[in-house]
Amino acid sequence: LPDTCFSFCCNWDYTQKYCGMITQIVKYKLSTEVPAPELSLEQALEKAREGGPAKEVFTAVRENSVQTKELAQSRYKTLKQQVELRQDHSGIDKLGDKLDLQKNAPFGQKVKQAAEQIAKKKEAAVAKRDGFWSQQKLLKSKLDSLPTDLETSLKMSEELTTSNTEFTEKTNSLLDELGKLTDKLDKTENDRVVLNRETKVAQLKKDIQAKTNELDGVRVKIGANEQTIQAAHEKRLEMRKRLSELPGELETSYAESTKLSSEIDGLDQSMGELNAIKLKAGEKSEALLEQLLNSFVLQRAVDAYAENPQQQAPENFLHTYKLYNRDKLKSDFIKELDAIGISSPDIVWVQLNP
Repeated sequence: LPDTCFSFCCNWDYTQKYCGMITQIVKYKLSTEVPAPELSLEQALEKAREGGPAKEVFTAVRENSVQTKELAQSRYKTLKQQVELRQDHSGIDKLGDKLDLQKNAPFGQKVKQAAEQIAKKKEAAVAKRDGFWSQQKLLKSKLDSLPTDLETSLKMSEELTTSNTEFTEKTNSLLDELGKLTDKLDKTENDRVVLNRETKVAQLKKDIQAKTNELDGVRVKIGANEQTIQAAHEKRLEMRKRLSELPGELETSYAESTKLSSEIDGLDQSMGELNAIKLKAGEKSEALLEQLLNSFVLQRAVDAYAENPQQQAPENFLHTYKLYNRDKLKSDFIKELDAIGISSPDIVWVQLNP
């Protein structure tokens, strides 16, 4: 009511008279007012996309669900294309100088290619660096163990040499014993006819054969020891050679892994630049993203409402749908934006509040 009406409220007579007149005027105004024209489906979708009420949209679902679903989907896709087409390519093209991006590709495709190439290069670099790290562990372990291995090998050779010295002495002793037995056998054979010493001759031959076998066994052991000593000597030569090579190999491996770490840091920086490009694109398109999110939610809600239009009144459904599907809508919309190379600023998510 106009302020004039309230100025008379202190006087009951004037209040009754004047406010009665106002009431008659309002009734006349309402009786002669032309009702607002009904919105077309396109207009209703546009109004809802801009954040207005969506009652007309869901009423349309009850009347023609197929047409409403198709139109909601079409308008969302069109707006999504508009958002992508408005993006500035200068940032992604500059980053693309380090990569292999298609020059005339859409913004979202360039961002996707950049992300894939950076991730692939990083994966390869990390695998190579991990390989060098594993190599360094082996080289350091070998560098630590070789001196001990050399000492052990040398000690074994010394023990075998000592053993062979003993075997040589044993051989000389056996040869001496064998010579004595042979001389005794010769003398016994000369006397056996006269003195009938057949049994003694047979025993001497047996003893000589036993000593010969023992001598052969000792000689085999000496030969085996000499082979082992020679093999150990050659092995020590190899170990000493490796011991001289390992520091250089370790230094080279360190240099390669350091180089790869720098490459990985550069790729991480490139990924950071890419994320900044995506966020900047979202910030520049904030107003459109709010409408795009509304349009996305609307077409999802239309699909859900079309399954059972009688589940709730048209004017209440969008509120309820947002209330129970907020997290899913947010995660799905993030994927939609990712497909066109954009990250949404946090302020946009306010549109998801019921």
